[in-house]
Amino acid sequence: MMVQFAHPDAVIGTMAITADDLRKLKAMISSKAKNASFHCSEIVATYAYAWVSYIKARAPSAESIVHLVFAGNCRGRLQPTLPAEYFDNCIITIFYEAKAGDLAGEDGVVVAIRIASEGIE
Repeated sequence: MMVQFAHPDAVIGTMAITADDLRKLKAMISSKAKNASFHCSEIVATYAYAWVSYIKARAPSAESIVHLVFAGNCRGRLQPTLPAEYFDNCIITIFYEAKAGDLAGEDGVVVAIRIASEGIE
C-alpha cells in the first residue's frame, strides 16, 4: 500500500456534528430557505456545511469556481427496486460547482444546499 502525504497547503480537520447541531442547522436552513417545498436531508446539510466551512477557511477569490464531489446511492430510485444487498453499479458521482463568493456569504450554507438539492432532484 502506498503512503500518501497531504500537500502542505491542504486543509485537514475533523468535525463532529452532534444530532442537536444538525437539528439546529436544518432549522436555520429551513427558516432562510423561504420556500415551502424546500427539503434538506441530513446528509446534504452536512455536506453543505462542510463545503462552506472549507471555502471560508481557504478564502479563494469571490469569482473562483469551487467544486464539491461525493458519491450518491441510486438504489432507492430504481423501479423495480433492487434488494438492499445489491451494491454494484448504483453508485453515482454527484458533482456541484459554485462561485466561492456565493458560498462565503452569510447565507452560504443555504446556497450550497440549494445547489445540492437541485442536483439531487
